[in-house]
Amino acid sequence: MRKSCALVVYLIVLLGCSETPTPDYGQMREALANQLLDIEMMTNQGHPPEMMSARYLEFFSTDPSVLPYGGDLMEGREAVSAFYSSVFSMGTIVSISYTEPTIRITDGFAVRIYQGTAELQLSGSEEHLRYTNVYTDVLVRDDGVWKIDWHSWVPAPSN
Repeated sequence: MRKSCALVVYLIVLLGCSETPTPDYGQMREALANQLLDIEMMTNQGHPPEMMSARYLEFFSTDPSVLPYGGDLMEGREAVSAFYSSVFSMGTIVSISYTEPTIRITDGFAVRIYQGTAELQLSGSEEHLRYTNVYTDVLVRDDGVWKIDWHSWVPAPSN
């Protein structure tokens, strides 16, 4: 009887210790929100266009897709890099800001929805363009770091 009880206790302890720890979704949401702050701060530093494209690409997965509003789907790092290079060569981003994102996390990926407002001064002009979009990102874990695998946007509804 004693051996049976000891075996049962041993199995309960063994099974209890072998359970996968519950992920800390609060910590993951905070990391994903902080990533947006990092992008915002980096963008507002006024780096040259070629540097900006490379810095943006650091936030993307190994095989990302970008679907700009009214544009064609771009797939792969080369296409995404070329897109951002062309955007940054249009002028200087005077400012960019993002709202607090809505984040959902499940089974190794996350969806992040947020609004961003950017002001761009066109090269060789005093003209400023201001736009506000609603962005959707699908992120995956890559070596423990969240990376954007899908990035798309539509214009935000006007009030």
